[in-house]
Amino acid sequence: MTARSPATARVPKLRGSKAKTYTLKKLSKPGARNAYVTLKLKIPKKTKTGIRRALQAGKHVSVKIKVVVTDAMGNARTLTKRVKLFR
Repeated sequence: MTARSPATARVPKLRGSKAKTYTLKKLSKPGARNAYVTLKLKIPKKTKTGIRRALQAGKHVSVKIKVVVTDAMGNARTLTKRVKLFR
């Protein structure tokens, strides 16, 4: 079994700038059958700065986490979760 996790962070419009979508670092981790796998999302410095500025301005940031799990036979299942970040 392998778990992959592409994720994006949506930062709303701030003073003088457009709304932006940042891509978080992709992760891939192998795991045993019927076992839990923990993926820690790594946020690049540029993305952290954008998120921090939006939260300080009182905005809400939305992070979309997509996990693709593939078994040994190659069957894939996609799970998507949207998380809102508040200050």
